[in-house]
Formats: sequence, C-alpha cells, structure tokens
Amino acid sequence: MYEIPLEPPVKIGENICVLTTEGRKRYFRVTFIEPLPPSPSLVKDFGALSADSSSGDTKLDILEMDDGEVGIFRFFPLDDVECTLKQPKALRRFLTKTKVAVVTPLTKVYDPALVTTEFAVFEDDVPYMDVKNPTNYDIPMSRVQFFGWRLAGEELKEPPEKVSYVVAAGSGGA
Repeated sequence: MYEIPLEPPVKIGENICVLTTEGRKRYFRVTFIEPLPPSPSLVKDFGALSADSSSGDTKLDILEMDDGEVGIFRFFPLDDVECTLKQPKALRRFLTKTKVAVVTPLTKVYDPALVTTEFAVFEDDVPYMDVKNPTNYDIPMSRVQFFGWRLAGEELKEPPEKVSYVVAAGSGGA
C-alpha cells in the first residue's frame, strides 16, 4: 500500500500565522512540536445511528488545545459513516460552490495519508462534526479517529517577514 509519512507541518523556530474562526491573524514562533498518534483517547464516538440518520452537529471537544497552541489534525471514520466537518459550526469544510465533500471509510483507500482530511484547531475553538449513517441498517457505533500534531509557541507582536499560514476556519459556500 502506498503511504506518505506524516511529518510536522513546520519546524521549531519557524513562524506561523493562525487564521482564526473570528477572522483574526495571530502570529507565533513555534517553540514545541509533538505528535498526537491515533489512539483510543482521540476517538470520538457519535453513538448509535439508525439507518439513514445523522448525529447532528457535535462539538469535537476532545480536540481542545491550550492557550497559544495549535492542533493540526487528520481523521478517518472507524465505522461505515459519512463525516461532515464544520468550522465554525455554521461553515462546512471541504466544499465547492455547490457540494460538500464528506469523509468516509473509502477516503483512506484513495488518500492513504489522509492529507485531504487535514484541518487545524486553535486553542479551544474546536470544530463540529455531523456523522451520517448512509446505510439501510442501524449501526451501534459511529466512531471517528483523529491524529496529528500539537504546536506551541510564543506570540509575536508584529507580523514576521517569513510565515507559514495555518487556517483554523472554513469559508462560505455550499
């Protein structure tokens, strides 16, 4: 199977600009990077779902970060569900003008490194997710696995000359 190794999005000492859900730009110099491996503590269970029903918008509180921290996450469903990410709650992610791309177990087949599922969380401003059971039978669990990187840094008063952008919000559309 073709795999792309998961590498940190930036290095210690580099500068980032976090584009927040409030539309603000916050600048940081990265002082710490740590992997967040796939683990039971980063699995969110949206509960039992009857055929062709959904969980409704559920806050992803397991992804909250400390002040001044950014989480860069990827995800995949462990069960036969379709996941729609919203960040903030009113804005869906992964969309075109008229369609929203959902993440399914099949996503991992076409995108083994799950690059297309990547999103960022700034501090405790976590996204929401709606999980749908697209089948014609009830499912007892609707679990989603998250993993990625935790970045910590010192806030900069002025925008640095060189910066990498971290988008922690969706933008209009469908």
